[in-house]
Amino acid sequence: MSEVLAGMMFWLVLPALALGRRRFRRASWALFAAAPLAALAAGGRSAGFPPEAWEACLAAALAGAALLLAGDFSRRAARRVGVRLRGLRGETREIGRRVLSLEREAEARHGSVERLQNRFALVQGMATRLDTDVLLQSLGRLWSDVRGVRRVLLAQRRSNGNWAVAFAQDVPSPENWIGLLENHPELAEGRRLRKCSSFGKFPFLKDAGVEPPFFLVPVAWGEDLMAFGCVETGPDLSEEGESGFDTERKLVSIGLRRAHLFDLMSERSRHDGLTGTLLRRTFMERLQGAARQSRRYKAPLFAAVFDIDRFKAINDTFGHPVGDKALVETARIVRDLSVPGVTLGRLGGDEFGLVLEMVSGEEAVAWLERLRAAVEASSFSEGGKDVQFTLSIGVAEFRAEESAAESFLARADRALYEAKRLGRNRVAVAPKES
Repeated sequence: MSEVLAGMMFWLVLPALALGRRRFRRASWALFAAAPLAALAAGGRSAGFPPEAWEACLAAALAGAALLLAGDFSRRAARRVGVRLRGLRGETREIGRRVLSLEREAEARHGSVERLQNRFALVQGMATRLDTDVLLQSLGRLWSDVRGVRRVLLAQRRSNGNWAVAFAQDVPSPENWIGLLENHPELAEGRRLRKCSSFGKFPFLKDAGVEPPFFLVPVAWGEDLMAFGCVETGPDLSEEGESGFDTERKLVSIGLRRAHLFDLMSERSRHDGLTGTLLRRTFMERLQGAARQSRRYKAPLFAAVFDIDRFKAINDTFGHPVGDKALVETARIVRDLSVPGVTLGRLGGDEFGLVLEMVSGEEAVAWLERLRAAVEASSFSEGGKDVQFTLSIGVAEFRAEESAAESFLARADRALYEAKRLGRNRVAVAPKES
Protein backbone atom coordinates (compact mmCIF):
# COMPACT_ATOMS: atom_id res chain seq x y z
CA MET A 1 0.00 0.00 0.00
CA SER A 2 2.91 2.33 0.69
CA GLU A 3 4.19 1.77 -2.85
CA VAL A 4 0.81 2.80 -4.25
CA LEU A 5 0.73 5.96 -2.23
CA ALA A 6 4.33 6.77 -3.20
CA GLY A 7 3.52 6.25 -6.89
CA MET A 8 0.46 8.46 -6.66
CA MET A 9 2.45 11.19 -4.95
CA PHE A 10 5.14 10.97 -7.69
CA TRP A 11 2.64 11.19 -10.52
CA LEU A 12 0.83 14.06 -8.81
CA VAL A 13 3.96 16.12 -8.02
CA LEU A 14 5.47 15.77 -11.50
CA PRO A 15 2.57 17.42 -13.44
CA ALA A 16 2.10 19.98 -10.66
CA LEU A 17 5.69 21.10 -11.14
CA ALA A 18 5.19 21.16 -14.92
CA LEU A 19 2.19 23.49 -14.55
CA GLY A 20 4.59 26.29 -13.76
CA ARG A 21 6.06 26.11 -17.22
CA ARG A 22 3.79 27.81 -19.79
CA ARG A 23 5.07 25.67 -22.64
CA PHE A 24 3.99 22.43 -20.88
CA ARG A 25 0.90 23.77 -19.13
CA ARG A 26 -1.72 22.18 -21.38
CA ALA A 27 0.13 18.84 -21.46
CA SER A 28 0.55 18.97 -17.65
CA TRP A 29 -3.20 19.19 -17.15
CA ALA A 30 -3.55 15.92 -19.03
CA LEU A 31 -0.84 14.31 -16.93
CA PHE A 32 -2.38 15.72 -13.77
CA ALA A 33 -5.76 14.27 -14.68
CA ALA A 34 -4.33 10.86 -15.58
CA ALA A 35 -1.83 10.75 -12.68
CA PRO A 36 -4.03 8.99 -10.09
CA LEU A 37 -4.77 6.09 -12.41
CA ALA A 38 -1.16 5.84 -13.52
CA ALA A 39 0.09 5.93 -9.95
CA LEU A 40 -2.44 3.33 -8.95
CA ALA A 41 -1.26 1.09 -11.77
CA ALA A 42 2.41 1.49 -10.84
CA GLY A 43 1.81 0.90 -7.15
CA GLY A 44 -0.45 -2.07 -7.81
CA ARG A 45 2.22 -3.72 -9.88
CA SER A 46 4.76 -3.31 -7.07
CA ALA A 47 2.28 -4.58 -4.51
CA GLY A 48 1.67 -7.72 -6.52
CA PHE A 49 -1.82 -6.90 -7.86
CA PRO A 50 -3.02 -9.13 -10.62
CA PRO A 51 -1.60 -8.02 -13.97
CA GLU A 52 -5.07 -7.48 -15.39
CA ALA A 53 -5.88 -4.89 -12.69
CA TRP A 54 -2.82 -2.71 -12.92
CA GLU A 55 -2.66 -3.03 -16.73
CA ALA A 56 -6.29 -1.90 -16.91
CA CYS A 57 -5.49 1.09 -14.69
CA LEU A 58 -2.46 1.96 -16.81
CA ALA A 59 -4.43 1.65 -20.04
CA ALA A 60 -7.21 3.83 -18.62
CA ALA A 61 -4.65 6.41 -17.51
CA LEU A 62 -3.02 6.51 -20.93
CA ALA A 63 -6.38 6.64 -22.74
CA GLY A 64 -7.59 9.47 -20.50
CA ALA A 65 -4.41 11.41 -21.02
CA ALA A 66 -4.66 10.88 -24.79
CA LEU A 67 -8.28 12.03 -24.82
CA LEU A 68 -7.45 15.12 -22.78
CA LEU A 69 -4.52 15.95 -25.02
CA ALA A 70 -6.60 15.36 -28.16
CA GLY A 71 -9.39 17.54 -26.78
CA ASP A 72 -6.92 20.27 -25.89
CA PHE A 73 -5.33 20.15 -29.34
CA SER A 74 -8.73 20.15 -31.04
CA ARG A 75 -9.80 23.19 -28.99
CA ARG A 76 -6.60 24.98 -29.91
CA ALA A 77 -7.06 24.05 -33.57
CA ALA A 78 -10.72 25.18 -33.45
CA ARG A 79 -9.70 28.50 -31.95
CA ARG A 80 -7.04 28.97 -34.60
CA VAL A 81 -9.53 28.06 -37.33
CA GLY A 82 -12.06 30.50 -35.81
CA VAL A 83 -9.49 33.28 -35.75
CA ARG A 84 -8.55 32.48 -39.33
CA LEU A 85 -12.21 32.40 -40.40
CA ARG A 86 -12.83 35.75 -38.75
CA GLY A 87 -9.80 37.10 -40.56
CA LEU A 88 -11.06 35.65 -43.84
CA ARG A 89 -14.49 37.17 -43.28
CA GLY A 90 -12.87 40.55 -42.68
CA GLU A 91 -10.74 40.15 -45.79
CA THR A 92 -13.84 39.09 -47.75
CA ARG A 93 -15.72 42.19 -46.60
CA GLU A 94 -12.75 44.35 -47.50
CA ILE A 95 -12.51 42.69 -50.92
CA GLY A 96 -16.25 43.23 -51.39
CA ARG A 97 -15.91 46.91 -50.53
CA ARG A 98 -12.96 47.19 -52.89
CA VAL A 99 -14.86 45.41 -55.68
CA LEU A 100 -17.87 47.72 -55.16
CA SER A 101 -15.55 50.72 -55.25
CA LEU A 102 -13.94 49.44 -58.43
CA GLU A 103 -17.36 48.81 -59.98
CA ARG A 104 -18.43 52.36 -59.17
CA GLU A 105 -15.16 53.70 -60.51
CA ALA A 106 -15.55 51.61 -63.65
CA GLU A 107 -19.14 52.80 -64.04
CA ALA A 108 -18.01 56.41 -63.63
CA ARG A 109 -15.23 55.89 -66.16
CA HIS A 110 -17.66 54.17 -68.51
CA GLY A 111 -20.04 57.10 -68.11
CA SER A 112 -17.18 59.51 -68.84
CA VAL A 113 -16.14 57.56 -71.93
CA GLU A 114 -19.73 57.33 -73.13
CA ARG A 115 -20.18 61.06 -72.61
CA LEU A 116 -17.00 61.77 -74.56
CA GLN A 117 -18.30 59.55 -77.34
CA ASN A 118 -21.59 61.44 -77.31
CA ARG A 119 -19.71 64.73 -77.49
CA PHE A 120 -17.77 63.43 -80.46
CA ALA A 121 -21.04 62.44 -82.14
CA LEU A 122 -22.38 65.90 -81.35
CA VAL A 123 -19.36 67.54 -82.99
CA GLN A 124 -19.77 65.25 -85.99
CA GLY A 125 -23.39 66.32 -86.25
CA MET A 126 -22.35 69.96 -86.08
CA ALA A 127 -19.90 69.37 -88.93
CA THR A 128 -22.34 67.54 -91.18
CA ARG A 129 -25.76 68.91 -90.24
CA LEU A 130 -26.81 72.53 -90.14
CA ASP A 131 -30.28 71.99 -88.69
CA THR A 132 -30.68 73.76 -85.33
CA ASP A 133 -33.51 71.44 -84.26
CA VAL A 134 -31.34 68.37 -84.84
CA LEU A 135 -28.44 69.87 -82.87
CA LEU A 136 -30.62 70.74 -79.88
CA GLN A 137 -32.27 67.31 -79.90
CA SER A 138 -28.83 65.68 -79.91
CA LEU A 139 -27.80 67.83 -76.94
CA GLY A 140 -31.01 66.95 -75.11
CA ARG A 141 -30.46 63.22 -75.58
CA LEU A 142 -26.86 63.58 -74.40
CA TRP A 143 -27.97 65.28 -71.18
CA SER A 144 -30.78 62.79 -70.61
CA ASP A 145 -28.25 59.93 -70.57
CA VAL A 146 -26.08 61.56 -67.88
CA ARG A 147 -26.28 59.79 -64.53
CA GLY A 148 -28.17 61.89 -62.01
CA VAL A 149 -30.25 63.84 -64.57
CA ARG A 150 -34.00 63.53 -64.02
CA ARG A 151 -35.65 65.95 -66.46
CA VAL A 152 -34.43 68.02 -69.40
CA LEU A 153 -35.98 70.76 -71.52
CA LEU A 154 -34.33 72.74 -74.31
CA ALA A 155 -36.05 75.80 -75.75
CA GLN A 156 -35.11 77.53 -78.99
CA ARG A 157 -35.58 81.23 -79.55
CA ARG A 158 -37.40 82.03 -82.77
CA SER A 159 -36.86 85.07 -84.95
CA ASN A 160 -39.91 86.76 -83.41
CA GLY A 161 -38.42 86.46 -79.92
CA ASN A 162 -40.77 83.72 -78.71
CA TRP A 163 -39.57 80.46 -77.20
CA ALA A 164 -40.41 77.06 -78.69
CA VAL A 165 -39.72 73.59 -77.28
CA ALA A 166 -36.83 71.91 -79.12
CA PHE A 167 -36.44 68.90 -76.74
CA ALA A 168 -38.26 67.65 -73.64
CA GLN A 169 -37.51 64.53 -71.59
CA ASP A 170 -39.80 63.46 -68.69
CA VAL A 171 -41.25 66.99 -68.45
CA PRO A 172 -45.01 66.57 -67.89
CA SER A 173 -45.86 70.19 -68.76
CA PRO A 174 -43.22 71.71 -71.08
CA GLU A 175 -45.38 74.82 -71.50
CA ASN A 176 -44.92 75.58 -67.79
CA TRP A 177 -41.14 75.55 -68.17
CA ILE A 178 -41.38 77.63 -71.35
CA GLY A 179 -43.61 80.04 -69.42
CA LEU A 180 -40.75 80.56 -66.95
CA LEU A 181 -38.62 82.05 -69.72
CA GLU A 182 -41.47 84.15 -71.12
CA ASN A 183 -42.79 85.43 -67.77
CA HIS A 184 -39.42 85.81 -66.05
CA PRO A 185 -36.95 87.12 -68.64
CA GLU A 186 -34.36 87.63 -65.91
CA LEU A 187 -33.74 83.87 -66.04
CA ALA A 188 -32.34 84.25 -69.55
CA GLU A 189 -30.37 87.41 -68.88
CA GLY A 190 -27.22 85.63 -67.75
CA ARG A 191 -24.75 84.09 -70.14
CA ARG A 192 -23.23 81.62 -67.68
CA LEU A 193 -24.34 78.28 -66.29
CA ARG A 194 -26.28 78.74 -63.05
CA LYS A 195 -27.22 76.17 -60.42
CA CYS A 196 -30.29 76.65 -58.22
CA SER A 197 -29.85 74.51 -55.11
CA SER A 198 -32.99 75.90 -53.45
CA PHE A 199 -36.02 78.07 -54.17
CA GLY A 200 -34.53 80.99 -52.26
CA LYS A 201 -33.36 83.04 -55.23
CA PHE A 202 -36.07 81.92 -57.66
CA PRO A 203 -39.21 81.13 -55.62
CA PHE A 204 -41.40 81.02 -58.73
CA LEU A 205 -39.66 77.82 -59.88
CA LYS A 206 -41.75 75.94 -57.35
CA ASP A 207 -44.97 77.00 -59.08
CA ALA A 208 -43.72 75.50 -62.34
CA GLY A 209 -43.21 72.08 -60.75
CA VAL A 210 -39.42 72.31 -60.74
CA GLU A 211 -37.37 70.65 -58.01
CA PRO A 212 -33.81 71.68 -57.05
CA PRO A 213 -31.03 71.07 -57.86
CA PHE A 214 -31.92 72.87 -61.08
CA PHE A 215 -29.55 74.12 -63.77
CA LEU A 216 -30.17 77.10 -66.05
CA VAL A 217 -28.04 76.62 -69.16
CA PRO A 218 -27.97 79.50 -71.70
CA VAL A 219 -26.71 78.63 -75.17
CA ALA A 220 -25.46 81.97 -76.47
CA TRP A 221 -22.98 83.48 -78.89
CA GLY A 222 -21.82 86.78 -77.47
CA GLU A 223 -25.00 88.70 -76.67
CA ASP A 224 -27.13 86.58 -78.98
CA LEU A 225 -29.13 84.08 -76.90
CA MET A 226 -30.04 81.28 -79.30
CA ALA A 227 -31.37 78.56 -76.98
CA PHE A 228 -31.89 77.84 -73.31
CA GLY A 229 -31.61 74.63 -71.29
CA CYS A 230 -33.40 73.68 -68.06
CA VAL A 231 -31.98 70.57 -66.36
CA GLU A 232 -33.36 69.06 -63.15
CA THR A 233 -30.94 66.68 -61.42
CA GLY A 234 -30.74 64.40 -58.41
CA PRO A 235 -28.23 64.25 -55.53
CA ASP A 236 -26.13 61.62 -57.32
CA LEU A 237 -25.00 64.02 -60.05
CA SER A 238 -21.20 64.23 -60.00
CA GLU A 239 -19.06 67.36 -60.29
CA GLU A 240 -17.89 66.09 -63.64
CA GLY A 241 -21.52 65.91 -64.72
CA GLU A 242 -22.09 69.54 -63.70
CA SER A 243 -19.00 70.78 -65.53
CA GLY A 244 -20.06 68.82 -68.61
CA PHE A 245 -23.17 70.98 -69.02
CA ASP A 246 -20.97 74.04 -69.50
CA THR A 247 -18.64 72.32 -71.97
CA GLU A 248 -21.48 70.97 -74.09
CA ARG A 249 -23.45 74.20 -74.21
CA LYS A 250 -20.36 75.96 -75.57
CA LEU A 251 -19.98 73.29 -78.25
CA VAL A 252 -23.61 73.60 -79.31
CA SER A 253 -23.44 77.40 -79.33
CA ILE A 254 -20.77 77.10 -82.04
CA GLY A 255 -22.97 74.72 -84.02
CA LEU A 256 -26.04 76.95 -83.72
CA ARG A 257 -24.06 80.00 -84.76
CA ARG A 258 -22.70 78.13 -87.77
CA ALA A 259 -26.21 76.97 -88.73
CA HIS A 260 -27.54 80.50 -88.35
CA LEU A 261 -24.82 81.91 -90.60
CA PHE A 262 -25.46 79.17 -93.14
CA ASP A 263 -29.18 79.95 -93.16
CA LEU A 264 -28.39 83.63 -93.55
CA MET A 265 -26.06 83.01 -96.47
CA SER A 266 -28.51 80.56 -98.03
CA GLU A 267 -31.29 83.09 -97.68
CA ARG A 268 -29.17 85.72 -99.36
CA SER A 269 -28.17 83.33 -102.12
CA ARG A 270 -31.81 82.48 -102.83
CA HIS A 271 -33.45 85.87 -102.45
CA ASP A 272 -33.04 89.24 -104.08
CA GLY A 273 -31.47 91.70 -101.67
CA LEU A 274 -33.69 94.62 -102.78
CA THR A 275 -37.17 93.12 -103.06
CA GLY A 276 -36.81 89.96 -100.97
CA THR A 277 -38.18 87.84 -103.83
CA LEU A 278 -36.59 84.66 -105.17
CA LEU A 279 -33.66 85.10 -107.49
CA ARG A 280 -33.99 83.85 -111.04
CA ARG A 281 -32.10 80.59 -110.47
CA THR A 282 -34.18 79.63 -107.42
CA PHE A 283 -37.39 80.71 -109.12
CA MET A 284 -36.65 78.50 -112.12
CA GLU A 285 -35.99 75.55 -109.78
CA ARG A 286 -39.38 76.10 -108.17
CA LEU A 287 -41.04 76.38 -111.57
CA GLN A 288 -39.35 73.18 -112.77
CA GLY A 289 -40.48 71.34 -109.64
CA ALA A 290 -44.05 72.60 -110.02
CA ALA A 291 -44.01 71.45 -113.68
CA ARG A 292 -42.94 67.92 -112.65
CA GLN A 293 -45.76 67.76 -110.11
CA SER A 294 -48.26 69.04 -112.68
CA ARG A 295 -47.16 66.43 -115.21
CA ARG A 296 -47.27 63.62 -112.66
CA TYR A 297 -50.65 64.43 -111.13
CA LYS A 298 -52.20 66.06 -114.22
CA ALA A 299 -52.87 69.20 -112.19
CA PRO A 300 -53.26 72.64 -113.82
CA LEU A 301 -50.31 75.03 -113.56
CA PHE A 302 -49.77 78.59 -114.76
CA ALA A 303 -46.78 80.87 -115.10
CA ALA A 304 -46.89 84.66 -115.42
CA VAL A 305 -44.31 87.28 -116.34
CA PHE A 306 -44.84 90.99 -115.62
CA ASP A 307 -42.88 94.22 -115.55
CA ILE A 308 -43.43 97.88 -114.72
CA ASP A 309 -44.70 99.96 -117.60
CA ARG A 310 -42.28 102.65 -118.76
CA PHE A 311 -39.85 101.81 -115.96
CA LYS A 312 -36.99 103.55 -117.77
CA ALA A 313 -38.99 106.78 -117.77
CA ILE A 314 -39.43 106.52 -113.98
CA ASN A 315 -35.67 106.15 -113.54
CA ASP A 316 -34.95 109.01 -115.92
CA THR A 317 -37.53 111.35 -114.33
CA PHE A 318 -37.10 110.61 -110.61
CA GLY A 319 -33.77 108.78 -110.45
CA HIS A 320 -32.81 105.18 -109.85
CA PRO A 321 -33.60 105.22 -106.08
CA VAL A 322 -37.23 105.95 -106.95
CA GLY A 323 -37.16 103.13 -109.49
CA ASP A 324 -35.93 100.84 -106.71
CA LYS A 325 -38.83 101.98 -104.52
CA ALA A 326 -41.22 101.09 -107.31
CA LEU A 327 -39.76 97.58 -107.44
CA VAL A 328 -40.02 97.19 -103.66
CA GLU A 329 -43.62 98.47 -103.71
CA THR A 330 -44.54 96.01 -106.45
CA ALA A 331 -43.12 93.06 -104.47
CA ARG A 332 -44.96 94.23 -101.36
CA ILE A 333 -48.31 94.34 -103.17
CA VAL A 334 -47.76 90.84 -104.56
CA ARG A 335 -47.02 89.52 -101.06
CA ASP A 336 -50.10 91.25 -99.65
CA LEU A 337 -52.31 89.58 -102.28
CA SER A 338 -50.58 86.21 -102.22
CA VAL A 339 -52.54 83.04 -101.58
CA PRO A 340 -51.25 79.45 -101.21
CA GLY A 341 -49.75 78.30 -104.47
CA VAL A 342 -48.32 81.69 -105.53
CA THR A 343 -44.52 82.02 -105.84
CA LEU A 344 -42.82 85.29 -106.81
CA GLY A 345 -39.34 85.69 -108.26
CA ARG A 346 -37.31 88.51 -109.79
CA LEU A 347 -36.07 87.56 -113.25
CA GLY A 348 -33.95 90.64 -113.77
CA GLY A 349 -34.31 94.42 -113.90
CA ASP A 350 -37.98 95.29 -113.48
CA GLU A 351 -39.21 91.91 -114.74
CA PHE A 352 -40.83 89.46 -112.29
CA GLY A 353 -42.10 85.92 -112.63
CA LEU A 354 -44.99 84.12 -110.91
CA VAL A 355 -45.77 80.44 -110.41
CA LEU A 356 -49.54 80.04 -110.05
CA GLU A 357 -50.73 76.65 -108.80
CA MET A 358 -54.45 77.27 -109.28
CA VAL A 359 -57.36 75.09 -110.36
CA SER A 360 -58.27 76.95 -113.56
CA GLY A 361 -57.16 79.60 -115.98
CA GLU A 362 -60.09 81.79 -114.95
CA GLU A 363 -58.91 81.81 -111.33
CA ALA A 364 -55.34 82.63 -112.37
CA VAL A 365 -56.42 85.51 -114.64
CA ALA A 366 -58.77 86.87 -111.96
CA TRP A 367 -55.95 86.95 -109.40
CA LEU A 368 -53.62 88.66 -111.87
CA GLU A 369 -56.28 91.26 -112.58
CA ARG A 370 -56.52 92.00 -108.86
CA LEU A 371 -52.76 92.45 -108.80
CA ARG A 372 -52.80 94.78 -111.80
CA ALA A 373 -55.60 96.88 -110.29
CA ALA A 374 -53.88 97.07 -106.88
CA VAL A 375 -50.65 98.35 -108.44
CA GLU A 376 -52.54 100.86 -110.55
CA ALA A 377 -54.31 102.21 -107.44
CA SER A 378 -51.12 102.47 -105.40
CA SER A 379 -48.68 105.36 -105.23
CA PHE A 380 -45.88 106.72 -103.06
CA SER A 381 -44.55 110.20 -102.51
CA GLU A 382 -41.09 111.31 -103.61
CA GLY A 383 -39.85 114.89 -103.44
CA GLY A 384 -43.38 116.20 -102.94
CA LYS A 385 -44.67 114.34 -105.99
CA ASP A 386 -46.82 111.22 -106.17
CA VAL A 387 -45.26 108.41 -108.12
CA GLN A 388 -47.68 106.03 -109.84
CA PHE A 389 -47.06 103.17 -112.23
CA THR A 390 -48.81 100.20 -113.82
CA LEU A 391 -48.02 96.61 -114.78
CA SER A 392 -48.26 94.62 -117.97
CA ILE A 393 -48.76 90.89 -117.39
CA GLY A 394 -48.52 87.80 -119.57
CA VAL A 395 -49.75 84.39 -118.42
CA ALA A 396 -49.48 80.87 -119.92
CA GLU A 397 -50.84 77.46 -118.95
CA PHE A 398 -48.44 74.55 -118.63
CA ARG A 399 -48.65 71.83 -121.26
CA ALA A 400 -47.74 68.26 -120.34
CA GLU A 401 -45.66 67.79 -123.51
CA GLU A 402 -43.33 70.64 -122.52
CA SER A 403 -40.05 69.15 -121.34
CA ALA A 404 -38.45 72.29 -119.90
CA ALA A 405 -39.68 75.07 -117.66
CA GLU A 406 -37.87 77.62 -119.85
CA SER A 407 -40.18 77.00 -122.81
CA PHE A 408 -43.18 77.28 -120.49
CA LEU A 409 -41.96 80.63 -119.17
CA ALA A 410 -41.07 81.81 -122.69
CA ARG A 411 -44.73 81.52 -123.72
CA ALA A 412 -45.72 83.69 -120.76
CA ASP A 413 -43.02 86.18 -121.78
CA ARG A 414 -44.46 86.37 -125.31
CA ALA A 415 -47.88 87.05 -123.81
CA LEU A 416 -46.29 89.93 -121.84
CA TYR A 417 -45.09 91.51 -125.08
CA GLU A 418 -48.60 91.09 -126.47
CA ALA A 419 -49.95 93.01 -123.45
CA LYS A 420 -47.42 95.76 -124.16
CA ARG A 421 -48.46 95.84 -127.82
CA LEU A 422 -52.11 96.14 -126.87
CA GLY A 423 -51.47 99.27 -124.80
CA ARG A 424 -49.93 98.17 -121.46
CA ASN A 425 -51.63 97.96 -118.04
CA ARG A 426 -53.39 94.74 -118.90
CA VAL A 427 -53.27 90.94 -118.61
CA ALA A 428 -52.66 88.93 -121.78
CA VAL A 429 -53.14 85.14 -121.96
CA ALA A 430 -50.91 83.01 -124.17
CA PRO A 431 -52.82 80.74 -126.57
CA LYS A 432 -52.83 77.09 -125.55
CA GLU A 433 -51.52 76.03 -128.95
CA SER A 434 -48.55 78.15 -129.93
